[in-house]
Amino acid sequence: MKYIGWVATGCLVLMLTGCGAPPTTTETSDGSSAVDSAGPPDGNASGTDGATPEALARRLADLDPGILAFNPPGAMKLGEVVRVEARIAPQSAGVSQEALEEGMGGEVLRDSLRLSTEMTVKLVGAGFAITPLSSETQVIDPTGPTLWRWDVSPTASGNQPLTLLVSARVQLPGYGIVAKDLPVYERQVVVEVSLGQRLATFANDHLEWIVTGLLVPLAIWLFNRRRRKPGATDSP
Repeated sequence: MKYIGWVATGCLVLMLTGCGAPPTTTETSDGSSAVDSAGPPDGNASGTDGATPEALARRLADLDPGILAFNPPGAMKLGEVVRVEARIAPQSAGVSQEALEEGMGGEVLRDSLRLSTEMTVKLVGAGFAITPLSSETQVIDPTGPTLWRWDVSPTASGNQPLTLLVSARVQLPGYGIVAKDLPVYERQVVVEVSLGQRLATFANDHLEWIVTGLLVPLAIWLFNRRRRKPGATDSP
């Protein structure tokens, strides 16, 4: 009976200790063991590392200064294709504004801006067909200009806005990579239509009127003329 009591007592102890998770032990440098707490660690349990709006503003203010050049055309012909460029260089690279704009055609828009390691540059315009010739997001070259290029063709006449969108991509503790939109650059492009394009547009828009009002009577007149016998004259 004594042994049966010992066994029952042992089972009861095992049942009671199994209700909670066993503590984990960590061996210290002196060979002793330390018990790790099962609860959450002290401090900021959310994992944001103190990323507050103030910290975000400070990080954005710490971005490196740079310069930008952008050459949207002032006027284009409908259907014409023009190469447009945007160039960005950090001031630490020692590139002057004149050197940055070298070889760029047309009137150049220029500005200073804050740069991150990666920048995203987009060209948009509802009245244009825009074909990008480079990646929208690029790593900024610390030694010289980084270039973005597009082929642009207007699809509508009149004043059409062409807009450059620039954003800095920054790594913030607790936020990950965030995009900071910078001021946009916009130019009104005057899209002209040539006389030939106007005539073609008119013919396309009034094709039914041209066929019924001009071509059909002309075809009837030619048909009647060919039916007349040689030497015949119109009766008085």
